[in-house]
Amino acid sequence: MLDQEKFFNTYKVQEAFEDSGLSWDTLEKIYEDYTRRLPEMKKIADRLQDEIFMYIQFITDVRIQSI
Repeated sequence: MLDQEKFFNTYKVQEAFEDSGLSWDTLEKIYEDYTRRLPEMKKIADRLQDEIFMYIQFITDVRIQSI
């Protein structure tokens, strides 16, 4: 459960939150969903990073071989 006062003090978003029309309960549900999915998203991000790195390595190898 999020502490509302700590959240607003940490992220300085109280005005934006109030303007959004969201309830605090809805924001807590979004936060809970995010924290539940975070480990999976980190794994996906790591795999994507590895793929990009391998692609860059491949391009670099091809360029070096053609010199």
